[in-house]
Amino acid sequence: NGYYLSNPDDFFNFCTLYQETYDTLRIINSELIIAVSFQYEILNGNMQWDLLNAFDNKLDVICLTTYPDLFNSDYKELPSDYYSVLENIENTPIIFTEIGWQGKNNNAGEKLQAEFLIDFVTQNDGINVELIVWSLLHDWEGGGAFETMGLIDLSGRKKEAWNIWVEIF
Repeated sequence: NGYYLSNPDDFFNFCTLYQETYDTLRIINSELIIAVSFQYEILNGNMQWDLLNAFDNKLDVICLTTYPDLFNSDYKELPSDYYSVLENIENTPIIFTEIGWQGKNNNAGEKLQAEFLIDFVTQNDGINVELIVWSLLHDWEGGGAFETMGLIDLSGRKKEAWNIWVEIF
């Protein structure tokens, strides 16, 4: 869906290429799981759910990335049913290829990161989610939005969200 936003005129050419590639890969290996990834906040915020149909039922799973804090500055503004639209996806498994929340190396930031993880798991309970991958194990020295996204800080200290992750998974 990011490609759709940046190249709407070429998006359906991409979909055709994907479908042809899917068919070829299916001949080579019938057990291979084939999909593309969508960014959840953009997909949902722009009501782009119809884009999934452009892949002509050739998505073995629906892969999503989600970083709500990059799109919503205040955790309290997130609705308690933030992921509820996923309940409408019944026949295709969902894989979260990346989830994350910045754990801004202070007690408040790390607490929000932990709360997000608990809420994320709670909200997706009962939805056909097969796999969840936290984006970064360790914080990143490169700066920017992902600098404090890790479950472990740069000194090796495990954040509160790490303990929750280990307990849940």
